[in-house]
Amino acid sequence: MKSHVKPAGALAGIFFLITSASGSAQTKTAADLFSVLKPGQWVKIEGAAQKDMTVIAKEVKLLTGDFQNDDYEIEAPVRAILDKTKKQFQLLTIPVTMEADAKYESNDGTFTSFEQLRPGMFVEIEGAYLKDGSFLADEVQPETADPKDTDSVVLVGKAEKVDAAKRTITLMGVTFQIGEKTKVKSVIK
Repeated sequence: MKSHVKPAGALAGIFFLITSASGSAQTKTAADLFSVLKPGQWVKIEGAAQKDMTVIAKEVKLLTGDFQNDDYEIEAPVRAILDKTKKQFQLLTIPVTMEADAKYESNDGTFTSFEQLRPGMFVEIEGAYLKDGSFLADEVQPETADPKDTDSVVLVGKAEKVDAAKRTITLMGVTFQIGEKTKVKSVIK
């Protein structure tokens, strides 16, 4: 997985999240999150996918740094293989196409091609989220998922919509529901 923080002058190595007046790390509420999160801001959201493909957010981190258009990430189970010839598959509701020179990586070196992807396989992809709602992946890597966490997903990218009234954040076309149990933490790395 790529580092989610990229050097950016004096902010190098810092996650922007909420801290108390004394500067100590603490958990804040969803209301605090909606007071600072704006569309276009980079965010990492972890949650549990529902049958309707919305996601109940477990944790939200607002990120700072010098992010590029190809720094988007998704960790989720493969939902379907769409087109083997075009190297297309689906994660959540997002159609994914592998670049011609994409990297297929695994810790043991056994994952080497598109043909090894299977529905239900938990993967991490990196690349660009495109304006048409699809994803162009330059890297895919199988991840080990706890069987009880088969609905778990992680997305890193720009928040598209932020709706404080509905308590939702839309990221890569996926709607995340923010609840009272959603963690919004301060983290300084």
